[in-house]
Amino acid sequence: MKRLIKNLILTVSVLCFAFTAEAQKTREYTDAATLFEHAKMLYIKKQYVPAIEEFEKFLVTEPGPNFTYEANAYIALSRLKLDKINSSRDLARLVRDEPEHKLNTEIGFELGIYYFNKGKYSRALKYLEATKETDISNAQREELIFKKGYSYFKNEEYARAKEEFRKIMNGSGKYAVEANYYYGYQCYILKDYNCALATFQKIGNKGPKTMLLYMSQIYYEQEEYEKAFEIIKDLSIKKRMNEIELLKGKIQYQLGNRNVALSHFDKYQGDVSELSPDEIYQIANANYEAERFKKSTEYFILISNLENEIGQAANYHLGVSDVKSNKKERALNAFAEAKRKDFNPEITEIASYNYAKLAAELQKNNTAINAIKEFLDDYPESEYNDEAKSMMADIFLSTKNYKAAIEVLEDIGNMNDVTKQAYQELTFHRGEELYLNKEYQNADVLFKKSLKYPKDRELEALSYFWRAEIAYKVDDYDESINLMNRFMSNSGASKSENKTYGYYSMGYNYFKKKEYIKAQNYFAKFKENETYSTINKEIYLDNTQRLADCYFLNRQYNPAIKEYDFIIKNNYKSADYAIFQKGMLFGLQERHSEKINTLKLIQKDFPKSLYIDDALYQIAREYMALGNYSMAENIFNLIISQHDYSQFLPDSYLKLGLISRNQSKDDVALGYFKTVVERFPKTTESKEALTFIEIIYTDQGRPEEYFAYLDKIGAETRVSQQDSAIYESAMSRYRAGDCVGATKTFETYINKFGMSGYFIIPANYYKAECNYFNNKQDEALKHYDFVVRQSRNEFTEKSLNKLSSSYYKKGEYSKALEYYQALEPLASSNSMFIKSLMGQMRCQYTLKNYERAKKKAIELLPIENVPKQDLVEANMILGRIQLNDNNLRTAKSHFDYVIKESRNESTAEALYHRAYILYSQNELESARNDVYKLNEDFSAYEFWVVKGFILLSDIYVKEADYFQAKATLQSIIDNYDNESDGLLEICRAKLKEIEEKENPTPVKELEEE
Repeated sequence: MKRLIKNLILTVSVLCFAFTAEAQKTREYTDAATLFEHAKMLYIKKQYVPAIEEFEKFLVTEPGPNFTYEANAYIALSRLKLDKINSSRDLARLVRDEPEHKLNTEIGFELGIYYFNKGKYSRALKYLEATKETDISNAQREELIFKKGYSYFKNEEYARAKEEFRKIMNGSGKYAVEANYYYGYQCYILKDYNCALATFQKIGNKGPKTMLLYMSQIYYEQEEYEKAFEIIKDLSIKKRMNEIELLKGKIQYQLGNRNVALSHFDKYQGDVSELSPDEIYQIANANYEAERFKKSTEYFILISNLENEIGQAANYHLGVSDVKSNKKERALNAFAEAKRKDFNPEITEIASYNYAKLAAELQKNNTAINAIKEFLDDYPESEYNDEAKSMMADIFLSTKNYKAAIEVLEDIGNMNDVTKQAYQELTFHRGEELYLNKEYQNADVLFKKSLKYPKDRELEALSYFWRAEIAYKVDDYDESINLMNRFMSNSGASKSENKTYGYYSMGYNYFKKKEYIKAQNYFAKFKENETYSTINKEIYLDNTQRLADCYFLNRQYNPAIKEYDFIIKNNYKSADYAIFQKGMLFGLQERHSEKINTLKLIQKDFPKSLYIDDALYQIAREYMALGNYSMAENIFNLIISQHDYSQFLPDSYLKLGLISRNQSKDDVALGYFKTVVERFPKTTESKEALTFIEIIYTDQGRPEEYFAYLDKIGAETRVSQQDSAIYESAMSRYRAGDCVGATKTFETYINKFGMSGYFIIPANYYKAECNYFNNKQDEALKHYDFVVRQSRNEFTEKSLNKLSSSYYKKGEYSKALEYYQALEPLASSNSMFIKSLMGQMRCQYTLKNYERAKKKAIELLPIENVPKQDLVEANMILGRIQLNDNNLRTAKSHFDYVIKESRNESTAEALYHRAYILYSQNELESARNDVYKLNEDFSAYEFWVVKGFILLSDIYVKEADYFQAKATLQSIIDNYDNESDGLLEICRAKLKEIEEKENPTPVKELEEE
């Protein structure tokens, strides 16, 4: 190229053409060589348009191939300089066609510069790398080296770029300063800060302002904050002010001047997503320390998901900020995240303490207790331990998660007086919970534990009281009496509202033991100490009824009538029973008309009473005794026609037979007696009827027909002496309480006489009773079943009761259902009728026959005198079924009843279902309140509490509060350890779904040009 320029100058000198001031204008030339040289001169002087015209004129002269190539090359180069379309392509084609031509070096250089100027650095390098430094001028060589180096730099080939810049950075050429700047900048990018600083300092004031920004950043990274700020404090670069203000803020933050830092951070208007996590943390913390919690929260949330120390600290400060802003639920979740991340031990400790403290403040007692226990286990020497223990004691005294609290206290051991008293109270209340859930054996264990530390005398007394109630529930009346006596003799009993209730309970114990005098005394004592208006009226009326019964059984008829009248007057649920008993008392006093008139009131005033057939039967008997056979006959016929399942059917037929016999209608009487024998064999009535059949046939002189009849029905003429003797022997042992001996004798009787045994039904029943008492349940059930498969008898109802209950307890619901269904029409009392409906409802529901279960539950609801716990259960089942059928409003009404009338696991479940319904109806605040109530009041029922918090996460998702939703789910995953019920799997799936829904913008590290 050097030679090319020299030849060009020499040629121009030899020609000695003089150029005037108008040399830039095209002249007419006739000589071709002169024309060519003139065109080249125009090109050198950057007169590209005229140069193109002259070269085109030259080509018209048809020079040789070499001059033609050069002319075309200069035309293409001129077009390239003028940035004409396809100019680069034309030059590339020329080089391709004549690869060895002397002009190709200049063409390659110019193409490299062209592409460099276009910012196409990879294509520029293709030509610049091909250009030899020795074939171009010194000026071109420096430009070539710089632009090669810069192209490498832009392509991030830093090592090669530095190699090129190094060639010219120590010179004094045009590109020396820029070469130093970019060399230093690459050192900065590669974090070779000493190299970068040395290079930047070498440039001094000749460098661009951005160099000062980079130097300040280097000093910042080297923690020389004073130097860093000195450089940048007055720096102003219009397009880089966001970076400058940010760096100023970071420097002042590190110098501890947080307010000054905040003033610079506030001026930052850049894209937050371009900040590093450290930078976001500093801005957040500066706002936090200035108590600008709303602003700090905005920044802390951006880095709260990071699984590192910054993410942990962000969550901790989020927690504190939210506490200050009274957003305590969110604060709790933030502390939970901070303690979970566990990158900085100090943050983990204080976050763990604050999590426990805030959980207690929010009355999340179960969560708080677990958190405090975990804290004490993890940090036994923590400065917060005394506060944590005090907090635990306070929670224990108010908590309703008694089970977990007891476990924690029992783990602590070496209890002091405060914790002993807490233990007494907690175990007592846990016993109450278990009692309400009908877990009597487990409840008794807890009441015994409560007695271990009798710090509170009233609680000590009440523990004896509830243990006595449990003993009564399991039919251990002697133990119940013993424990109730201990209650009433305890000084703490005087403070208890249950003191007089103890008399009522004692009355029942003796009533069950058939010691009616003692029972009467206690029922009377209860009445002496209470009035109808000052105590639970239902208990008062029930006590009155039992007192009346005792008077009745103790043959104190007038006092009995007085007490029954009180029940009738106050329309107690058993008023029909009281009327019946009052009528019977009139009968015993031979006040026949009063008896009849009183008993008639039952059918009139209580048309659905279970005592109607009893009353009719007694009225008929009374008419019969008065000789009014017509009225008696009408009523016995009424029983037969309208009460198919009445226990008085056999005797009604028998009495009709006797009336006919007294009216000398022997053939009619014979028909009634034969009905008794054939429809109700093996009963007392059938035995009596058979006797009258014998008398009638004998009186009519037809004894042979009697024996023919006996043959027909397969009966013997009389009960054998052996039959009666063996049965009476068994019964004697049974009455004496010798069930082992009685069982053997009953078995002998059954095996010996079989179906021909006159006492086969009672023998099977009493053997079943003994087997049941001795825990030989399968054997007992076999004999109960025999009883119910005979015609109705006095043992049918009792046997059905035992069969249905036993199979239900065994989990054989289909069999239990069969017996409950048979019991329903035979129930002789309201309580037994209710029991049959309840049993059917439970079995149908368990067997997933939901419509049938619903039918029985609906039948139960309007019945009078249904125990509240049964109504709660029926409403619970109806609520579940209606919810399953998506009848949300109806379901909610049933759950409302359960929540109002109960306080056990059913209440917890109902609260959850109601919260779900409210959520489905978009009543999110009400749903949230139910979840909080579930946690606060029923934390012992962990399954439902956890389901409630899963629902709470759904509420947060509906509100687009994904942070709270995720934190809630994560808290469950971290604290709930039951993998078998499927709740943790649900939590993980929901958490993943939320994370996919969020799609957060990633936080990027600072990028440089």
